Amino acid sequence: YRTGDGAPALLLHGVGLRAECWLPQIRALRQTHSVFAADLPGHGESMRLSAPRLSLSDFVDKIGGFLKTAARCPALFVGHSAGALIALTLAARFPESCCGVAALNAVHCRPSAARKTAMARADSLHQGGDASSRETIVRWFGEHPRGRADIAARWCSRWLESADRRGYAALYRVFAEEDGPTMDALSALRMPSLFLTGEKDPNSTPEMSGAMAKIAPRGRAAIIKGARHLAQLTHSAEVNAELQTFADECAKEQ
Repeated sequence: YRTGDGAPALLLHGVGLRAECWLPQIRALRQTHSVFAADLPGHGESMRLSAPRLSLSDFVDKIGGFLKTAARCPALFVGHSAGALIALTLAARFPESCCGVAALNAVHCRPSAARKTAMARADSLHQGGDASSRETIVRWFGEHPRGRADIAARWCSRWLESADRRGYAALYRVFAEEDGPTMDALSALRMPSLFLTGEKDPNSTPEMSGAMAKIAPRGRAAIIKGARHLAQLTHSAEVNAELQTFADECAKEQ
């Protein structure tokens, strides 16, 4: 989806979601940017990639090819969760196409228990196991979400339940196996880099964002108080303020 006018901004969602999860950010960024919100391969209205077993490079190459045809100048990359992994890798591989990268709720060096849990779920999904959204929604929003969190949880549940099972499983396996951006990828980021997460996110923790910000040469971390995994929906005003400040910082260098 494309809207707005100005320097390009590319928004990449996480596993099982779709471009609509960026609606609050699209509304804010389109005032100053040409916003491209993409359904990742195998999600929303985008077709699955055809390789029998996909790698992170397959997704990065596909999004990189799209970017070269859609945007003619360096873009702001914004990714959430698995989308953050793709955005960071894309920025490291194609620095000439990126003026700044914002990684929302990214993972980095998971604890062994969390890694085993992610890999077990990836194996279950590929074997046709239960893909119910209930466990995921609780992990993202807590047991009894209220207010905006409850509304966001209902939307995310619908997106997860309607997701292409094979597309969901393929990206989840990549996300589980990669365990976040590599040290080399983070060290290669010469552009401004923002690592934002929710204070209460149990899997994409503030400690992870802080660690990545220290490795990236021009990185900084931002923690959204009270937020969990979908801060861009539950705490959109705070996230939009951080993104706008970051976008302004990136614009000064062009």
